[in-house]
Amino acid sequence: MKAVTGLEISQNNVTTMVNRQGTFFVRTPKGFHMVRFSTPEEAEREFDTLVKLEEAGVPAPIPSATMGDLVVVELVDGVPAVDIISPRELDDTTSAAILFRREILEEIAKWLARLHKTFMRGNETLVKGRADLSNFLVTDESTIMPIDFGGSSHGKGMEDVGEVVASILFSEPMFTDLKFGLASGFVEAYIRHSGIMAPTKVELYTSRALRDASTRMPAKREVLIEMADWIQKSGLVEKQMTSD
Repeated sequence: MKAVTGLEISQNNVTTMVNRQGTFFVRTPKGFHMVRFSTPEEAEREFDTLVKLEEAGVPAPIPSATMGDLVVVELVDGVPAVDIISPRELDDTTSAAILFRREILEEIAKWLARLHKTFMRGNETLVKGRADLSNFLVTDESTIMPIDFGGSSHGKGMEDVGEVVASILFSEPMFTDLKFGLASGFVEAYIRHSGIMAPTKVELYTSRALRDASTRMPAKREVLIEMADWIQKSGLVEKQMTSD
C-alpha cells in the first residue's frame, strides 16, 4: 500500500460507502473520500500522477492511498462538465447558457494548458488521458477539478485536446452547429493559454478520439466513424474555428 496521509480504508474504519457511477464515496474518521476501483497498474499510475500534480501545484484531487486495485483521493463535490455542456433541458440555448458553457470549456482549456506546460520535456508532456467531459467536475465556484488519471502517460498534449473536442461533439445532441462552435472555442482557448502548440494536429487527434469512442458506444458506432473520417479529411474543426 502507498499512502500520503496515513489513511487506511478497511471494514474497521469505513462508516459509509455509497456507489455512484463506479466511484465509491466513503466516510472515515478522517472525513469523506473518493475510492475508485481499477486495475492495480492503473491505480498505482493514478496515485503516482496525482502525487506529481500536487507537488507541482497543478489543481487535482489530493491522493490519500492506493491499495491493490483501488485508489483513495480527497472528496471533490462537483457536477460533470458534460452535464453542463450537454444539458438535458432542450430549451437551454439562451445566450447566458451558451456563455456559461464557453466559460467552463475555457477553464478546462486553461487547466490542460497548465498541465502540459508544467511537464513539457522536449516534444512530449504529461498527458491526462481519458480527457472526456465526464472526467472534469465543475464545483459550486465554477472551478474545474479533473478526475480519473488511470490512463495518464507521457505523449503529445494534443491527445488530451482531441479527446475533449471529440467529447464535446459526440455528447447529445451530437455534432450540432453549437457543438462545433463550442469545440472551436475550446481549441482557441487552449492555444491561447498554452502558447506551445499550433492546431495542426487537432483534426487527427479528434478523429482518433471519435474512433476510440465508437468502440465503447456500439449504438453510435456508424455515425462516430463517419464523422471521424469527415473531420480528418476536411479539417472541419479548424475551418469552423476560422469562420466564427
